[in-house]
Amino acid sequence: MKKLIFCITLFLSVAATAQDNAVLDKLKEFNFPAELLAKSIGGADTDGDHSFNLTTTADIDAEIIVEEAKYDPTQKKGEQWILLSYNGKDPSKKEIKQFKKDHNMKEEEIKAKIDDSSWDIESDNNDYLVVNFRYDSSTLKWRYKYLADIKGKAFLNKTTKQLEKVEYVNVKPTKIKPFNVDKYSLVVDYIFNETEKVYQVEKEEINMNAKMLGQTVPVKFTSEYSNYKKI
Repeated sequence: MKKLIFCITLFLSVAATAQDNAVLDKLKEFNFPAELLAKSIGGADTDGDHSFNLTTTADIDAEIIVEEAKYDPTQKKGEQWILLSYNGKDPSKKEIKQFKKDHNMKEEEIKAKIDDSSWDIESDNNDYLVVNFRYDSSTLKWRYKYLADIKGKAFLNKTTKQLEKVEYVNVKPTKIKPFNVDKYSLVVDYIFNETEKVYQVEKEEINMNAKMLGQTVPVKFTSEYSNYKKI
């Protein structure tokens, strides 16, 4: 979900400056638009161009919480994420306060950069080019240090010449507040807006084994994005 992946610096922003980079060379070979990917990959659009709706389902040790929300870039900073309902009911003041704390964060606090040396091609077959990357820990604020323990894989479809999804997995145990996490995976599915020529997040699914009160419990977050409208 958005509060766990945040606004990640676009994944080709570093590679696109290196003309001899193997990843960039492969993108050129199969006519992937590197500049468009560099502009479009990451989380949902929170740079002020689009409004959208978000449905998030949290399953924490079989306890289900469903939030309906929207993002409105025309609102002032700190008020752009709006909680509409909580488990099908009007949210309480406490639920609204927690939601704002999770979502309405300053942009400069959640930027991250890719480690320039981490780029490599995991696989290259008739259907997909799969590219690996890692985050530069020196660019991560304390709240997001766990991203240094995460490996990303971008799946590029050679037939459609489009990004289909990005998968993230932890390479060692990490801490994602308030959880100590042994196993973490995030899959982000994208749709391509043909009219505007941009990628937009369609769905995010997080699965992790988190330690709570000395016990390991399964945690799952599913976020579905819809109704994108350009402002």
